[in-house]
Amino acid sequence: MRVLRSNTGRVLLCGVALILLGGATRPLVPKAVASSGSRLAGTHLGPSVSFAVLGGLRQTVANFLWISAYESWEARDLEAVRSKFYLAVAIDPEEWFFWSNGARMMAYDFPRWVPVSSEADEVQARMRYATEAILWLESATAYFPKDYRVYLEIGMIRLHVLRDTRSAAAAFKAAWECSDAPFFTARVYAELMRKAGEPEIAYAWYCGWLTGLPAEAQITQAAIILPRIREIEASLQIVEKNRFYLVPIGS
Repeated sequence: MRVLRSNTGRVLLCGVALILLGGATRPLVPKAVASSGSRLAGTHLGPSVSFAVLGGLRQTVANFLWISAYESWEARDLEAVRSKFYLAVAIDPEEWFFWSNGARMMAYDFPRWVPVSSEADEVQARMRYATEAILWLESATAYFPKDYRVYLEIGMIRLHVLRDTRSAAAAFKAAWECSDAPFFTARVYAELMRKAGEPEIAYAWYCGWLTGLPAEAQITQAAIILPRIREIEASLQIVEKNRFYLVPIGS
């Protein structure tokens, strides 16, 4: 991210940003995300004719807005933070940093900023903003198609905020199915299925996944996975003759 160094430039872009904030954020920011079935109705998270006038300054203005959002974050001004987030990605939607950090603040910070008077209110706030964060990340797929990072962030929110192990597992599985996904996404999927009370699914996944890896990857991953496979076999009481044994590629 590039940061403006000229005070004159800062002032100029501040003026541009304020104009945009004043007139453009209303159609950009959702009024509310009340349930898991909600969608960002009326939200446009992409380039528009209005922003074309910025030309080569798009990234600079978006960066300025993001820095401004951090100032609002320090003040715990939820609506100001949200408005600047949505406008920043509308101006520069190809900056992954905006999407990932925006989702984290929505899911982890926003629920702590709203007043609650009961445990039920706390759960509702957590559900509301986690849902908004997930919808936000789903919007990012238009600019980051088949990018494991999107599903990784979704999985973490489902696991740690919504505390939904099964749906988190599904997100980690989707992450693994993307190109360039790290091996841990596949391992976490299996472990979450174990935690969800599905050891048979985890076992079948581990065996099939390990078998299908390239030879070099098999060697490194087997050291991690085989002990877990043995644990599951023991818990399922799988007899010796039916246990999984890896036959290295080329053997």
